[in-house]
Amino acid sequence: MCSGSVKYAREHVKRYWAFSYRRALGVAMVTFALALAIGITFSSMLQAFNIVNYPVQAIFWVVLTALTILVLIVNFVQAHISSVRYMDEEEHRHHYRHMGAWVAVLAFSALAFMVPAFYFSSYLEPLTLMFSFGGILWISYISVAAIFKHYYHEIAVGAAVLWAVFGISLFSTYNSSPYADLGAFSLFISILTLIVTFGAVGITMLSNSTKAFMEEFEASIPRGRPGRAARRRR
Repeated sequence: MCSGSVKYAREHVKRYWAFSYRRALGVAMVTFALALAIGITFSSMLQAFNIVNYPVQAIFWVVLTALTILVLIVNFVQAHISSVRYMDEEEHRHHYRHMGAWVAVLAFSALAFMVPAFYFSSYLEPLTLMFSFGGILWISYISVAAIFKHYYHEIAVGAAVLWAVFGISLFSTYNSSPYADLGAFSLFISILTLIVTFGAVGITMLSNSTKAFMEEFEASIPRGRPGRAARRRR
């Protein structure tokens, strides 16, 4: 897939861009999954010990969110800097224009898909998180394909999983027992699905980026020439 990506750049720049951003997206997803898991664990622990302290929970979530955002920003800045260092002036100019368009699309789509999560105030509200984040993943996949001509299929799989679980859960709530605690069910399913999906997709992207890097490295080694260790043994 790398040969068709970032059409304004040279071949080696295309491959490195695909590698660096797959790794950055993988780190971002794993970071999000870990932060969500830590936050939910902390809130559950307070509830288990019957500790009702909303200011402490609010401060914890604010600090956790700030740290997560900081990690994501540093991660993507490093990916951007590492990829543009190999570009010439013409490639650099095109890349900044494309990156600006991509960031704008992501920002507006994220706002649009997060609206349903704030609109619902019933037991369905937690379920809308899967729809919202699934939509953000779909826009991420489609925008990268349209703007950079590259396809991170792991993101599409994650988006499909989130929307599939959202649809199944929505159907289940409408056909559940009237005595069931639908709010707790919705929250449990949503949080569990988000953590598992983002964690699995992130780890897969990190694994695939490492695999691609190793393949590039092995392809660069001249065939038929013994390595330094082999020459020493002779």
